[in-house]
Amino acid sequence: LDMLSDLIISFMTLLQLVLLLWITSTLFKVEKVARNTLLAFALASVLLASANLLQIPGFYQRFSDGRISAIANNPNEVAGNMAVAIIIIVGLCLYAPYKHIYTKCLLLLLTLPLLAVMASTGSRGMVIAFLMGCVVYLLPYGSSKRFLLSVALAFVLISSILYEISGNADFM
Repeated sequence: LDMLSDLIISFMTLLQLVLLLWITSTLFKVEKVARNTLLAFALASVLLASANLLQIPGFYQRFSDGRISAIANNPNEVAGNMAVAIIIIVGLCLYAPYKHIYTKCLLLLLTLPLLAVMASTGSRGMVIAFLMGCVVYLLPYGSSKRFLLSVALAFVLISSILYEISGNADFM
């Protein structure tokens, strides 16, 4: 009887996830909705990273091995969220129709707390995932101004994450 109950709960959870995926896939066909949703996720991650860097209780947790986490999550999950947020911000800078260079510069400045928290978590796997995400932006370009911009942006981001990692003695 207990196994049947677990099976029903698992089935209902799967059904809810399929329904949610169907609804969101329809909503995200509108580019503005998709872009604003990604921006909201990135800004929420920036707020989390800023609270973590300021060591606000509940948003900052240091483990005995020196790794940092937030909201009682696994440090690898926190680093994964930060990596996804950075990749979203880079994508918005490259592809979103922001007319002012100041908006793009502000978005790029928002990656700094994300990079710092990602490095302080000590998650090597998520750093590699972040680097692979940056490489994905380099693939579709030929010899264009966007290609040069994306190479320069990737170089700056990769250099800054390597700098952050080198300053973290617990990373290795």
